[in-house]
Amino acid sequence: MFRRKKSEVALPKIPIVPETGGGSVAKPVARPPARQMTPLPVTNPVPARPFTASTDRLSDIPGMGRRRPDTDAYTGAESKTLVVGRDICLNGNNILCDRLVVEGSVEAEKVESRIIEISKDGHFKGAAVIENAEISGGFEGELKVSKRLVIHAGGRVIGKIRYGQLEIEAGGEISGDVKLISPSEGQAEEPSPMEPLPAVKAKSPERQGARNASRA
Repeated sequence: MFRRKKSEVALPKIPIVPETGGGSVAKPVARPPARQMTPLPVTNPVPARPFTASTDRLSDIPGMGRRRPDTDAYTGAESKTLVVGRDICLNGNNILCDRLVVEGSVEAEKVESRIIEISKDGHFKGAAVIENAEISGGFEGELKVSKRLVIHAGGRVIGKIRYGQLEIEAGGEISGDVKLISPSEGQAEEPSPMEPLPAVKAKSPERQGARNASRA
């Protein structure tokens, strides 16, 4: 019987793997073992805070600066303006303001103002002392306008009226005791000067002593 020689060693059979398009042999990749997830501790949620820009950083932005309160919007004539809106009825004794705008109804014993404006649907009844007046609605009572009274189309003024200047548009009406203010009207009368007292001569003490001795 034939025997193999010692030099002949049996080699293991290697399987033939087909080549891929890239010419490389795909090798299996070992995956790392999966880690077990640990749950996070449960805590109370923190409420979100609204974003607010830092006032210290606003000065670094060109054209920006710290905002100052707008005090000018509340000063001047606008802060002393009284507006009576539509469907509003105002009754009062004395009304003092810089500007009165009447869009509804006003009834007052006396109004002192620089400007009064009565709109088309507005109505005023009472007494008023004004510098300038523009009336497009109705006025009934006593009105004294030291400077200019303007009655627009559709305006009606009835009562005792005193004015410095009068302007009536086509369609405006004025009736009653209407007169122009004289330059001296409305000014307080100056007190009459006091008459000087008669001069009294002082008596000398020698004459006064002689008269007392004669009487004794």
